[in-house]
Amino acid sequence: MPMDFAFDPVTRDLIDDGQGSFVLTEHADSILMHQVLCHFDECWHDENLGSKFFDLRAFQGSPETKAKAEANRCFGVLVARGVITNLETDVSPFVAGRINVASRSVDANTGQVIDQVVKAGG
Repeated sequence: MPMDFAFDPVTRDLIDDGQGSFVLTEHADSILMHQVLCHFDECWHDENLGSKFFDLRAFQGSPETKAKAEANRCFGVLVARGVITNLETDVSPFVAGRINVASRSVDANTGQVIDQVVKAGG
């Protein structure tokens, strides 16, 4: 049973299904993308959703180490809720305030491996 809208990984737009609606997905790929792109502690219904990748001050000192920890924290919320399992994360160095957050996980509902890279940051 579909659980979320599918998004184009490049444009981040909803994908038109050609029938007047949008493509739905049964996988956790959309929620993984939103977990990186949404601002932490700003979701009205859940303060644990989102990431701090838009606040560059949070990564001063040792940005790569702190960014890896933030990737694990923001995706760890989904692990704790049973949405994904077998989480692996990696981050690229900050370049001009932007970062690539890569993850590999298993969708707990379908068993599908989800590989994803999301560009985030200032």
